[in-house]
Amino acid sequence: MARALCRDLVVAVLIASCLGKTADELAKEATADFKDMKIVFLENKGTNTSYEVGNEGHLLQNRDFIKSKQTVLYIHGALQSPSDVSSQTVTNALKKTGRYNIVLIDWSQYTTNSNGKGQFKTNFGNMSAVSERAGRSVKALVQAGLPLNSLWVVGHSMGAQMAAFVSRALGRKVPRLTALDPAGAKAPFLGFPHLVREDALFVDVIHTDAGTTFGTSGYDGDCGHIDFWPNNGRAIQPGCENVKGDQYEPRRCSHAQSYRYFAESILSPGAFPSVQCNTWADFQNKKCPPNNENGAYMGYNASPTLKGRFYLRTRSSSPFGLGKAGLLPK
Repeated sequence: MARALCRDLVVAVLIASCLGKTADELAKEATADFKDMKIVFLENKGTNTSYEVGNEGHLLQNRDFIKSKQTVLYIHGALQSPSDVSSQTVTNALKKTGRYNIVLIDWSQYTTNSNGKGQFKTNFGNMSAVSERAGRSVKALVQAGLPLNSLWVVGHSMGAQMAAFVSRALGRKVPRLTALDPAGAKAPFLGFPHLVREDALFVDVIHTDAGTTFGTSGYDGDCGHIDFWPNNGRAIQPGCENVKGDQYEPRRCSHAQSYRYFAESILSPGAFPSVQCNTWADFQNKKCPPNNENGAYMGYNASPTLKGRFYLRTRSSSPFGLGKAGLLPK
């Protein structure tokens, strides 16, 4: 941990002027214990109960928490929260199945400022410290009795990169980690190690805004056992062409499509069949005809027995899944 914090401080000093903060301010953030982080449990009656870090174990005493159920841990992205549309879209779909305990890590106090204008209180250079604290909280839950073999970690954007830290903090691999357009453009530059397939027994990834150019949010490369690239995994995703806002809004929309596709797949597991292919160009040129051996469902029904890069097309509006039609180029 000390080595990670030292690295964060070095990086923080390098970018201090860009963030408008002094090195002392950034150093204070990097060594904070993140007491405002919360562990949120979604109860059956529709209410949320929050537990402070350090008191995570009390969650397991909640009468609505059923140890025999699989637990989904959802980690929201930067400038988001448990009440944000991304969190609600995914958790509402999960709740409808009735199969899961649903727990969220609320780190929103460290990603937006008090006036809600979407400025980072915690910079990217400190993300490993934030993530390490989240990992300790989840480890405390496991030590208190949460079955590790029933834990499924799902993260969107920077939350997907945090999910990797959480898994590493446990000392043993979680069974499954689902990354929804994991953040990428800024993370490697600032020394924030990205998600890799070794972070869980099964890592499945949905890419929707991959790239390296300014304004791109997603990681530009395969990082799971199985990586899905709907519509080539890049902006502009279908349905995002004419969204209102500034010039970057179509990219933000594309970034969000990852959790929309995933949520739909929870309730319609067969909606997103995909085909294994080396490149989008090969997919477009019909060089990867689907058969019984090269197909996989994107999202909820992703199979841990399959490996590689998979492509498909989607619709521009909900329901996004095209079924078998999505296996064919336009």
